Amino acid sequence: MHRSSASLHTSSGSRPTSFVRDSADQVRSDEPGRSRAPEPHHARSTGGPGIAGLLSAPGSRVPPTRRYVALWLVLASITAIVILVPSVPVAMYQPRLSVAIGAVSGVIGLGLLQLGFLRFRVLRQPIDLYVGLAFGVLATSDLFAAVAASPALVGIVPLENAFYFILLTRAAAVALFLSGLASTHETHGAWSTWIGHVCAALFGVIAVAIVFSSTDLLPPLVDPSVRALLASGQPIPDLLPGQHPILVLANVTLSIAWLACAIGYTRAAHRLGDSHLAALGAGLVLIFFGQVHAIPFPALPSEYVASGDLFRLAAYGLLLSYVMSRTARDFAATATHNERLRLSRELHDGLAQQLAMLRLRLGHVTELTTPSDPRSHDLEVAQRVLESATSEARRAIAALRSESVPWEYLKSALLAFSEEFSLAYDVDAHVRIEPSQVRLDSQVQADVVRILQEAFSNAARHGQAKWIEAVIAARANALSITVRDNGTGFDPADAERGVGLRSIAERVERRHGRLELTSSAGSGTKIQAWLPLHASAPELV
Repeated sequence: MHRSSASLHTSSGSRPTSFVRDSADQVRSDEPGRSRAPEPHHARSTGGPGIAGLLSAPGSRVPPTRRYVALWLVLASITAIVILVPSVPVAMYQPRLSVAIGAVSGVIGLGLLQLGFLRFRVLRQPIDLYVGLAFGVLATSDLFAAVAASPALVGIVPLENAFYFILLTRAAAVALFLSGLASTHETHGAWSTWIGHVCAALFGVIAVAIVFSSTDLLPPLVDPSVRALLASGQPIPDLLPGQHPILVLANVTLSIAWLACAIGYTRAAHRLGDSHLAALGAGLVLIFFGQVHAIPFPALPSEYVASGDLFRLAAYGLLLSYVMSRTARDFAATATHNERLRLSRELHDGLAQQLAMLRLRLGHVTELTTPSDPRSHDLEVAQRVLESATSEARRAIAALRSESVPWEYLKSALLAFSEEFSLAYDVDAHVRIEPSQVRLDSQVQADVVRILQEAFSNAARHGQAKWIEAVIAARANALSITVRDNGTGFDPADAERGVGLRSIAERVERRHGRLELTSSAGSGTKIQAWLPLHASAPELV
């Protein structure tokens, strides 16, 4: 069997010794007769670096709820300290740093916009387009705030216009995020997305119009004293004085909208099992708290650095690092999938058709051959071998397409295999498949067939077995495989030297399953394996 960090140990005496290998590569000795239920295993995390890596838990595609709760508690604690502790200001006068943060945030937002377009072109997922456009709108808002706050351009855009422009562009970004969230739902998605389109376009048009409009047409959002306070360069310890209730209400409304986005993307991630949505949800949590910090100190083009700006910058940076790595993996997976589809078409239109033609010709020859003809037995064996090859081709085509297959398809394939094996090796080989309604991934079915092929071949060729039985059953969350034979058996200490047994162990381990081998000299062999039904596995090369 495949060697791991733990070594195999052989008990003294002639009694059979059972060895169990689990997905953690631990090998332990069990007494004969003791059965163990398969331990649950889950798919390994597919999350990449960045924010998804901070939240992801080992063995899970989507971070568990406790990770999100921890994130919320940490950010809520920081927010409470900033807002409630007088010695911690919500904004500091830092002209150069203010422009730098705005520029960096804008550039990162444009990078996320470009990645969204690329992902949409290759993956054709509408949510990538909406999310990319949303970050593009946020980038416009951040770059506008950075440019308008530069000393050379201060005063060109009136403060009231800047307030309205930033509020409306962020509202448009929220509408785009909600449109992307609606596109993940099979029902009512089109209607909700259409509403989001209209809202985003309306907010954007109004925001652009406001920049070029007269300030006399806009109701004031702050008192004249605010301008004097910002010009003084003093730190802002808590709520910026002079805000009109309309401005406070607008920022509170935006906070609620960002909260809806964060919760919606998090729930969608758990509903769909998508780590990409989970990372977006975590990033939106940071953006939501950044918007909460905009209630005491609203976003505006000034030479101040606010705590909310730091939250948004952290969200953008973490999301950029994650989306870049995730996009590379998704593009590679898409290219692999397209190549697999091409190969499956070639097999279906080439090899499968040729096998069908050969089966037809062989059938004609069989019809012309009498049972007394000494070649009839060879023709019967050839027909069964051809049936097995046809089944292999079908399994290969289904595996390349990563399709799920019904339980009855596995049953027919294994029964055909056992009949063909019995004829080829002159042994009494049986496969018993317990009834079930589950559908198997084609890769799981291929692994089951290969495991039985190796186990049966070892029993017949090395163990000189005359009787082999396999039992296949689908349990709650695992596929159980049991193979027994009446062969000569072997010393389990020598199991690692066998290529066939090592191949079986590798197939079980790559699916994070368990393998148990029981054998002793003269007492036959028993192999038990459990394969999780919902665990992913890397491709075998």
